[in-house]
Amino acid sequence: MLFTDFRGFIQISEKLNPVEVVTFFDSSFKAFDKIIARYNIEKIKTIGDSYMCVGGLPVPDRNSAIAVLYAALEFQAFIPIRQM
Repeated sequence: MLFTDFRGFIQISEKLNPVEVVTFFDSSFKAFDKIIARYNIEKIKTIGDSYMCVGGLPVPDRNSAIAVLYAALEFQAFIPIRQM
């Protein structure tokens, strides 16, 4: 299972207008969707600034933990290049 939460969400939302906040998270979550698709990871849900996904569903896969790890590293690599 992979669960993300954006550090500083409150500070981010205070600096941006509502449209910019929604656009930032929408573009981030779309990027996350593309990443997990490459690794056959199942998205469970997004809640606010959180993103939850899990490997090995609906079809069990003995390499799902490794796939989730690689996806998490790609999530991290994506976020620092984002300027708000």
